[in-house]
Amino acid sequence: LPVAGALVAAYQAGNVQVVNEDQQLIYEDRVEGRPYQLASLADRALVTTWKGSLYCFGSQELLWHATLGSPLSALAVGGGQVAAVVGGWDGQVTAFEKDGSILWKASLEDGISALALVNNGEYVAAGTYSGQLCVFDVTGQKCWLQDVRSPLVKVAFTHHAHDLIICRRDRVLMRLNAENQSLVWDLALDKPPLDF
Repeated sequence: LPVAGALVAAYQAGNVQVVNEDQQLIYEDRVEGRPYQLASLADRALVTTWKGSLYCFGSQELLWHATLGSPLSALAVGGGQVAAVVGGWDGQVTAFEKDGSILWKASLEDGISALALVNNGEYVAAGTYSGQLCVFDVTGQKCWLQDVRSPLVKVAFTHHAHDLIICRRDRVLMRLNAENQSLVWDLALDKPPLDF
C-alpha cells in the first residue's frame, strides 16, 4: 500500500515492511497474528489481524495499535473525524480518530462482513453476514437498520454520500438512499462484481 512516498507490505507470518520508492527498507515491524484487511490514505496504512488488532503504520514508524479481541473482518478509512472504522466477527463496530483514540463503539447482532465510510466521517455503513445493513452517524448513533435478505459482501457510498451501493452474496446490487433507506434500484447480476 502506498503511504507518503513509501510502500507498506504485510505478510502472512505477521511481518510488516515499509520500503521507499527504490525498494530500500525504511523499517520493519510485526503484527500479532495473521494480517487480514489492509487500507491506506496518503499518510498512513492500516492493517487488521485475525487476533483482533488494528495497526496504523506511517512512512517512518508504527504510529499506534489497538487490540479489540474479536477477529477484525472489515475495515474502512477516511479523512474526517472518523479516520478508520473496523468491524469484528462479534458484531462490534469501532470508530477511531487519526491518533488511534476510540470515538465510538456500536454493536450489531451478527459479525460484520463489510464497512463503508463517507470520507468526511458523516456516515458509516456496516453490513453483516446475516444480511443486516446499518448506517451510523458521526457519533455512532444508529440512523437506521434494515434487513436486506442476504449476507453483504461489499458496501460503498457514492461520491455525494447520499446513496449507498451494496452487493449481496446472492449477486444482487442495490442502491439505497443513505438518509432515509429507500430503495433507488436493484439489479441481479449473472456473476459477482470484481469491485466497485
